[in-house]
Amino acid sequence: EFGSPTSRTPLKPAIINFSNVSSVSSLATIHILAPCPPGWGFSTKDTVKIGRLCIESGMFALYENEDRNFRLTGKSAKMAHDGTKLKPISECIDAQGRFANATEEQLNKLQQWTSFGWEQCVQRDLANQREVLGKH
Repeated sequence: EFGSPTSRTPLKPAIINFSNVSSVSSLATIHILAPCPPGWGFSTKDTVKIGRLCIESGMFALYENEDRNFRLTGKSAKMAHDGTKLKPISECIDAQGRFANATEEQLNKLQQWTSFGWEQCVQRDLANQREVLGKH
């Protein structure tokens, strides 16, 4: 989303985050969500929309994990800290042709898995906040 033609978010925050990684002396991993219109089965005009829905449904969390300190960032942090309810994954899934043959049972399991993963992220973020506050 950063720096895309339809994004109102400047590229600068992403560059800052990448420059932080370059100063790490140990292993660093960068995990990027890149919606693929032909592979995922949606129109190119919906690329940013699909990316946002992946985040807003909890299917993809924005986070940093530095020195074993996990923290949600960006929209994910705002949602967690505000208590924003996740959008149903159906909003994201229904827009993608690659899931056209998924059964209701499979989609329910995916929703459960997504909700569980999101809750784990929120709990790790809260635990890290408590730890950071305890050090000050």
